[in-house]
Parts: sequence; structure tokens; C-alpha cells
Amino acid sequence: MQLFPYQEEGVAFMEKVHGGILLADQMGLGKTAQVSTLAKRQDLWPMLVVCPASLKHNWERELRTWAGADSLILSGKEPTALPDELPKAVIVNYDILYEQQPALLNVPWKCIAFDECHNLANRAAKRTKAAKRLSRLSTKVIGISGTPVMNRPADFWPILNIIRPELFPSWQAYAWKFCDPKKSPWGWEYKGAKNLEELHAAIQPFTLRRLKDKVLDLPSKKLVVLPMSLDNPEELQKAETDFIGWLSENSKMGNVASAKKAEAVTRLGVLLRLTSRLKCRAIVNWARAFLADNPQEKLILFGIHTAMIDVLRRRILPEGAVVIDGSVSAKKRQAIVDQFQHDPGVRLMVANIKAAGVGITLTASSTVAMAELWWTPSAMEQAADRVHRLTQNKECTIYYLVVPGSIEERLCDAIQNKQRISNSIIDGHQNTELPVLDILLSKKGGLLNAKPAKTTNKKLNH
Repeated sequence: MQLFPYQEEGVAFMEKVHGGILLADQMGLGKTAQVSTLAKRQDLWPMLVVCPASLKHNWERELRTWAGADSLILSGKEPTALPDELPKAVIVNYDILYEQQPALLNVPWKCIAFDECHNLANRAAKRTKAAKRLSRLSTKVIGISGTPVMNRPADFWPILNIIRPELFPSWQAYAWKFCDPKKSPWGWEYKGAKNLEELHAAIQPFTLRRLKDKVLDLPSKKLVVLPMSLDNPEELQKAETDFIGWLSENSKMGNVASAKKAEAVTRLGVLLRLTSRLKCRAIVNWARAFLADNPQEKLILFGIHTAMIDVLRRRILPEGAVVIDGSVSAKKRQAIVDQFQHDPGVRLMVANIKAAGVGITLTASSTVAMAELWWTPSAMEQAADRVHRLTQNKECTIYYLVVPGSIEERLCDAIQNKQRISNSIIDGHQNTELPVLDILLSKKGGLLNAKPAKTTNKKLNH
């Protein structure tokens, strides 16, 4: 196999960088192949790969393909005793990194790669602390993510500190410079953003970022919002009225008090689950009609809740459907992906956004539908881009199946109105919009805004 020219350029860039690297190519550009090739050319063995569980076997396959390297995959939280003769690579997932670190700390890693490194955004999490300890063992630390900043600059500091501790050593210094801290009755909050052009410039020497439309001749991708009807609109209207009443009572200066934020999220989650249940019949009918009207096309439905995913699978296409959710092991996920990609009899995949939203290729389909919405726009963008990547030869359509006039449409509007902080930092586009959740729980285009919801029959602007 041979790298594409832009991938060769990526490897050449990483070869020239001394120290940590952030590989932030957009989803679908083959970041794993580039890092595997770099490891081979620079003899970066032994190499440690830390990634989501769903990607472990994909890394094993890519390392063998591009570097001719065998790998040891760690599993389970029981600490593993590593063999005296290690293979060239060891692969471990984030969920067990903290428990497995005792053995990993004893290896002189020449390279440590953190794939989907946005999983390290929480500086207080055990996995982040373990990643930081391990990163100090190697001078070649590579962060890999098409969306390294999922929300705001505060989420980016742990990643930068792991990759480039000499440039970003202090959380407080970073926070005061880039996070626009605000004093609240409950302490300092770091939800803001400022000096993003300076932050963008600071990461450029060690960051590689290419967009698909600049390096690939891919078909176009359009995003469309489709209105869904409800089985019992009165039930949802009553629940929404109760929630907005509670929200109004517990808001201060137009925003939900921090002490009530967790309860607000819980109540909002309940309301969104109710919306999903009441629109489920409409989604089933739409999906059946789509598959009947497009006999040569496959369909991918992304959801969040297990009950929703199960109902969609059973009611839409009992035969010829596959499922990827949190209960499916990493090894089985790849087999399901291969089945969806190559078996013409499998026409429907119903998948959890978190379980199947990264690291896999589903180009046998060119149509994705979001049956349920997720808080983070970049997570849904990642899921949608499972079809819009290398080997895709048809125009892609991403449907958002939304109930008009509902809290779900408010969420959809918040996603549209929020220009991505990530773009400001990684791509250099200046903006300082609030995170989606803060928009929803405020008067700034959120649920406390008195303006009526907009019509939903429209294209979604990303």
C-alpha cells in the first residue's frame, strides 16, 4: 500500500518536529496510517498507543499494514504483567489506562500516541493524570484528533500539557491568558475564551491540520433537518412547560446557577428521552420509506439511548440490520463494520454516537440520520463523517430528525448558532460563542428566550 501525497507530507512534517506533535487532520484523512508510517521510518519502538476501546483492533491492523509491526493489546482493569520481550507496539484503551499504568511506567517508550486525544480534556480525571505520567517517559508524544478542542479552551490545556509540557507547564497561567475566567458565588469559572489568535499561533510549530476539502476530491456533503411528528404532543408540551417553569425559577441573571446546573442537565436529559420515545414511530416510518425508495442505498441511524437503538433496529428492518452500541466488544465492532461494508444484504446500521462515532469507515452508505441529538456538535460531526471519507464516491446527506417547536429544535438551533471554539484555536477562525449547553440554559438563544422556535424544514449550516 502507498500513502497519498498529503499523507507523505504529513509524515515529513512530523519527522522534522522535535518533541511532541498534535496531528489534527480532519476526520477521514488517515491519521493512523501516517503515525504508523512515522514509527516505522524513525524506528520508534517500543511504541505505546492509547485509544478508545473501539479502535484497538483497528490500530493493530494499521500498524501491521503500514509498519509491519506486531502489537500487544491490553484488556481488563486487572494490571497486566508485560512480557520481557515486548512486541513493537502495545495498545491500551483510555478506560483502563489508570489501572494498567504500573506496568507501562516501567517501559522506556520511544513514542506514545494518544489517539482521539480529546478524551484527555478533563484535567482532574484519572486517565488524564495517568497519561501525563506516561507522557513524561518519552520525548516523542503524539496527540491525534480531528477535533482536539471539543468545547472550550479550558478543555485543551491538559492535551497541550501532555504533548508539550515545556510550552504549556502551568494551568493557571494558561487559564488567565486564554479562558477568560469569571468569579462566581461558587468560585472561579473557566468557561470563556480570549486571545485565541495567540493560542492558534502558539501551537502552529507542532500542529498539523488539513481539511478534507483542501486535500481530497470528495463528493459534497449536505446537512438537512427533517421534521418528525409526535405520538402524544400533549404529553411533551406539558413536560416542556414544567421544565421551562423550573428553569425560570432557578435562573439568575438569565443563566442557571452553577449549583443547579447538574439538576438542569438531568431534567433536560429526561425531557430529551421523552421526546425520543414520542417521535420513535415517525423515525421508524421515515426509515422504512427511505429504504424502500432507495433500494441500492444503505442507511446509518445514530442514537444515544440503548432503548431507542433497540427499538429502531427491531421495527425498521428486523432482518438485514446490524447494531453497534456500548455492549458490543471492540473485536466484534470491526466484524460488524466489515459486514456492513461488504454484505449487500445488510442495509441498516443502528449505532450509538459514542460507540461508533470515531475511527471507523462506513462508506458503503452515503446517508446518515441523527435520530437523537448529542450535546457536542463535534461528536455528531465525527459520527456523520464515518461516510464522508476516503473511498466515498457519492454525495452524502446527513439528516437531523427533529421535532418542530420542541426543546429538541432549540438544541438544534443552539448547535447551529454556536460557532465552534475548536475552529478558532485549530483553524484560526476567531469566535467566542458559548458552549451549546450554556446557550440552552440561558436567555442567549436558549430555552429562556421568549422568541418562538423557528421552522425546522431547513438545511443545517455547519
